[in-house]
Amino acid sequence: MTAAKPSLWQRIAYAYGKRLPDSMRTWVAEDLAVVTTAPASTSQKNVQRIGFQLLYTRAVLVGGEVG
Repeated sequence: MTAAKPSLWQRIAYAYGKRLPDSMRTWVAEDLAVVTTAPASTSQKNVQRIGFQLLYTRAVLVGGEVG
């Protein structure tokens, strides 16, 4: 049996705080959340403590001459 997934309109309402039916609990539990922390910070420890798995990316910006 596959877990129920919300329709487009249900997802939009969910994004604005509306509760989804209990049949979608699995989907809600697996919903993606984004948290921004600095590596090895107290914030990182706090979000890991409540169950988040962290992924860090690093962007290197290279500037050139303008004009």
